[in-house]
Amino acid sequence: GNHEFDLGPEPLAKFIETAEFPVISGNVDVSADNLLAPLGVDLLPQSAYGVEPPPETGTTFLSNALIKARHAARVAQLPAVADDSGLEVDALGGAPGVYSARYAGEGSDAAANNAKLLKALTGVPPEKRRARFRGIIVFVRSAVDPHPLVGEGVWEGRIALAPRGSNRD
Repeated sequence: GNHEFDLGPEPLAKFIETAEFPVISGNVDVSADNLLAPLGVDLLPQSAYGVEPPPETGTTFLSNALIKARHAARVAQLPAVADDSGLEVDALGGAPGVYSARYAGEGSDAAANNAKLLKALTGVPPEKRRARFRGIIVFVRSAVDPHPLVGEGVWEGRIALAPRGSNRD
């Protein structure tokens, strides 16, 4: 289904037994840090705890986010936040999906991924270029947390015929 969850301070505060601990993440963002600051939660980079990113071997955004969060929580022995996201294009059967960041090959950049995507959509008319950006974020209190907090955001749209904008690479 197409679910969206509010990850604002109130639901998170209810989920966290005590909000006075660091939460480690591999994707520390100022806006996320600002969202959690009123709760007394420090969002710290996992590198500060010697956590290296694990291989993303999941077949869904949720499974990859859980792999990353549980790994970080296991290594650091702390609660963890992790996410996974990507582009799902209807005309490509949902691809690139979980492979969005490496669609043009391991280590490829956004420009190469975009170029491959546009090539794959050659000849597909604008009305058949429906796509969405899907992001999943998870919070685990420990590596074995049986009830992780999961949020999903979806942004519907269409793939343009050519790159445009200032954030193409």
